[in-house]
Amino acid sequence: MRQPAHAVKCKPCAEKGRRLRIQQIREGWHLADEPAVRPDKPDGDALALVRVRAHLEFEREAVQYQPVTPDERRPGPADVR
Repeated sequence: MRQPAHAVKCKPCAEKGRRLRIQQIREGWHLADEPAVRPDKPDGDALALVRVRAHLEFEREAVQYQPVTPDERRPGPADVR
């Protein structure tokens, strides 16, 4: 018997889904096809938070890897966090 594509990727999840489908068939309320679940598009606030975090991550990395003398030192990574 050929395994579904998702079984190759995540065997425990595939087994859980298989057991659920067996129970659904036994009870007579199963679907012929799995419904496609699509996430909602992010709103403006979520995108703004992602942008802010990206800038902070970039600054943190720049502070960690930029060679400076102790006199030139900027705030450390803990200060950026």
